[in-house]
Order: sequence, then structure tokens, then C-alpha cells
Amino acid sequence: MASAADGRCQQRIIVTFTSVAESDTVAALAASTAVKLNVVSRLLPTTYVLELSAADCNAALLRLRGAAGVRAAEPDSRRVPHQG
Repeated sequence: MASAADGRCQQRIIVTFTSVAESDTVAALAASTAVKLNVVSRLLPTTYVLELSAADCNAALLRLRGAAGVRAAEPDSRRVPHQG
């Protein structure tokens, strides 16, 4: 989790919606949860990688998880294959 110059946290997250979502769905989610969301990529019709910016990323994730139409909202953790 990174911090912006203005003291806000920034975190890349993956959000899965309960149905097909367009960019206006992401904008409505950002407005309803009072967080800044920028689309990084769309993995599936229901799944987006987003850049979250908020005063408190943990609280923002809780609000996103509880929002109508959201199936899941999780930090984007890079997976590395095991060596050996």
C-alpha cells in the first residue's frame, strides 16, 4: 500500500461485480462509496483492476465490499510461482 503526497493511501485492487459492469458502473461505485477509483484494466466483463485512492484504504475496502452490486473487492496481490 503506497501513500500519495497528499497523505491519501493508494492501492491496486480487484473488484468483481455481481453482473456485467461498464466504466459508468465503476464511476457510480466510486461516488456511492466516496473513494477515488481509476480503471487500470478490465479482466472479465464483471472484473476490474482498479487503482484506489482514499484517506484510509482499509475503510474504503470495507465500504466497497458492502456496496450494492459488488461480489468481492480485494487487494491485488501479485502471485509468483514457487521455485523448486
